[in-house]
Amino acid sequence: MPATGRRELDEGYKPLAFEELIAVYRVLRALEIAAATGRPVELHRVLLEDLDRVRFALTRIKFIAPGETT
Repeated sequence: MPATGRRELDEGYKPLAFEELIAVYRVLRALEIAAATGRPVELHRVLLEDLDRVRFALTRIKFIAPGETT
């Protein structure tokens, strides 16, 4: 079940690893650039790997359920 508030944070989600935070930043940055320029996000190998890493990290800390698509 996704985290919805302070209770989940107080229950002790494991912190994200540095590499996971880098992946989150790169995905966010790609989306920001696309939104600011109006151009679509270019899906290249590194960005796709980052998306996989972010999904794995969110699943690992139980923020999303395995297989959750939305």
